[in-house]
Amino acid sequence: MPIEWNDKLKTGIPLIDEEHQELIVMLTRIGRFRCGAKSFEEALNELHAYVKTHFKTEEDYMISANYPEYEDHKACHDKLIKDLDFFLQKKEQNESIYEMGVELSNFVGEWIVNHYSDEDVKLADYIKTRP
Repeated sequence: MPIEWNDKLKTGIPLIDEEHQELIVMLTRIGRFRCGAKSFEEALNELHAYVKTHFKTEEDYMISANYPEYEDHKACHDKLIKDLDFFLQKKEQNESIYEMGVELSNFVGEWIVNHYSDEDVKLADYIKTRP
C-alpha cells in the first residue's frame, strides 16, 4: 500500500508531522527496493532505528502532557517494533528482498495510515488542549 503524505495524516504538531513524513519517505524507498541484500538490510535497519526514535518523541510528548491513553498508545508502538523485529528475522533467513520490501511497505503503510489518523490525531488533540 503505497502512501503519500496528506492532510488526513497531519497532527498539527510540527516535530511529529516532520517525523511522520520522514517515515513515509523511508517506507516508500523500502517498498521500491531493487538492489542488493546489504543495502536492503541497511535500509531496514535505518527504518527500525528511526521508528524507535520517533516513538520516543511521541512518548515524551505523552508523558509531559500526562496523556491518559499513554499505556495503550505505547502498546501500539511496542507491537510495531516487534513486527519490525520479525521482518529483520525474515531478512536473516534470506527471504526474497523484493517480496519482503513490498510486504513490509504494505504492512507498515497500512499501520501508519490507521495509527496516524486515529491514535496520533487523538494525542495531538489532547496536547493542543493543554495549557
